[in-house]
This record gives sequence, structure tokens and C-alpha cells, in this order.
Amino acid sequence: GTGYLNIATYGRGMWRMKLQDVSLDQRPSLNFYSGISRTGKAATVFYVVENAGDMMVNNLVINTATLVLNSGPTSLRTKMPIYVGTINYTTNNNFSVQYTVRPPTSPPDPALGTMTIQGTYKLSDGRTISFTDTQQVQMF
Repeated sequence: GTGYLNIATYGRGMWRMKLQDVSLDQRPSLNFYSGISRTGKAATVFYVVENAGDMMVNNLVINTATLVLNSGPTSLRTKMPIYVGTINYTTNNNFSVQYTVRPPTSPPDPALGTMTIQGTYKLSDGRTISFTDTQQVQMF
């Protein structure tokens, strides 16, 4: 096509309007926010997933979640995958991931590390999109 829409009316004139391009690669804008808490050997990472875009996210699934701390090994306690569900545009959803970690020292020193999640979601046209999010964490 020409990229324009021609409009004519009987006796009222004729207009030519430029059509906006619609990209087939539009995606929602997902933002991940996290916090971490520890009780003894149990650590829980709390996530809020915000859809700041203007497209709905369907079937958001967290397939892997990895916590790496400088204070020692961690082991995942939450069964994967985590089904977060649908997130409408300009709304958010929550999920959490639990780990077994080294107990805190006395006096407590901060455990520093990274939390990485990987997953997928579907767009309304059926396409599946993969994503990865990595965040720095600090736990006392």
C-alpha cells in the first residue's frame, strides 16, 4: 500500500491521511521489583511484576529462579515453574521464591548476591516471548 488513506465525500472534499505503522514486534514493558527476607535458614525473595506497557501479558510463567550469594550455597525450595498468570497493562502481579540458605552469622554480616529469573509470556496474537531479569540482593 501507499501508507495513506484517501477519504472522499460527495460535495465535502477529499482528504489524504497518513497511516501509522503498526509494528509486529510490539511488547509489553515488564518491570520487576524484588525484596528479600530471611528467617534462620529460610530466605524468601518477593517479586512484584509491573506491566508498564500498553499490551496485556498472558500466561506469565517463571521457569527458573537462581539465587547466588557470597555467603554460601543456596537451594531452591519452591517448585518450578511458577504460574504468575495474566497481567493487564498498567497493573501488577506478585509471586515469591523460597530458598534454603546458610544461617546468619553473629554478629550478622550482609549476604550479597544476585537473583536471576527466566520465563515466558504470551501476547494476545499467540506469540511466546522469553525474558530474563537479574537483580542485586542484600540479606542480613
